[in-house]
Amino acid sequence: MTDGWNKKRSRHIVLGAVTLIIAGQLICGWLIDYAPLAIRFPEAARNVNSLAKNRDAKSVVFFGTSRTGAAISANAVAQALTQAGNPLGHVVQNAAVPAGDPIAIKYLNERLNEAGIKPSVAVIEILPEMLSHVSAWMGFHIERQYRWPDMVSAAPDAWRGGRFLKMLSSRFFPLSLFRHEFQLWLQQALGITIKKSAAPENGVRPARVQRAADEPPSELEGFRVRTGKKRIRSFKIGGAAARDLESLLARLRRLQTEVILLSLPLPSGYRAAYDVEVEAAFGAYIKWLQMSFGLKYYDFRSRIPDALFRDSYYLKPEGKDAFSQLVAVEVLQPLLQSH
Repeated sequence: MTDGWNKKRSRHIVLGAVTLIIAGQLICGWLIDYAPLAIRFPEAARNVNSLAKNRDAKSVVFFGTSRTGAAISANAVAQALTQAGNPLGHVVQNAAVPAGDPIAIKYLNERLNEAGIKPSVAVIEILPEMLSHVSAWMGFHIERQYRWPDMVSAAPDAWRGGRFLKMLSSRFFPLSLFRHEFQLWLQQALGITIKKSAAPENGVRPARVQRAADEPPSELEGFRVRTGKKRIRSFKIGGAAARDLESLLARLRRLQTEVILLSLPLPSGYRAAYDVEVEAAFGAYIKWLQMSFGLKYYDFRSRIPDALFRDSYYLKPEGKDAFSQLVAVEVLQPLLQSH
């Protein structure tokens, strides 16, 4: 009699523990959607705070991936515009974030709108791989941006990108994926002073750049070719990236923000991945965007020599200064003077 009662009690305890674990995971999967921006997407929070300081000023804001972070010096652009007689005195800021494709840029702009920040000019990085229906950065979006309401629309992209299980994990087993975020959130709620790792400056992670830069010069060209082919694999314009870009452009048009799409410089080995079919699809889509949204497009992919790149696509400091001058003189100066 006692043994039967003990077995029944043990089963109830185990069942109760399992129920509590499952309930806790589901609650945390819901709770992470309400984490402060500075905890779940610190690079976006840093940009919102920085741009808020010049909320009422006319501004030129660069949006994009860490490539934009490594390619654009806001100070060099502003200085070049001042020397050219920038009559409107626009503030120039680089709002690049890691994996800053159209999905992330749209999200960041939504947060800017909520904060009452409206750039006068938005310069948006655009390259073929950023529009592919197979996103190379879906894992980042699942960790930083996506919430429960996004799961249905994001599921096909997560599946194509091999991140479907990670998306499910973020909802049903979030304590593993978001353990660092929950730890920071709890410490913040308890008022504990902690030492946080700084968000990458303009989206560039120094350690990653250094690893790539350590490639022997004889192997660097091959490294660039492999990186380009990997990024453009299974290329087809569509999915969440194209959808979010079009939604973003429509919103910026309503806000009367001048939009410039900018293809950044790339080394020749990386550019070789863009075959005739890729270029044809990319060119046709850009023309459609220009007609649909009345924006300008500039292609600088071949404007900087390979010697000014330090790895697969990041510019050296001297390359960054040279490109910033080009953008200021050839892109922004004519636009601002026309106003």
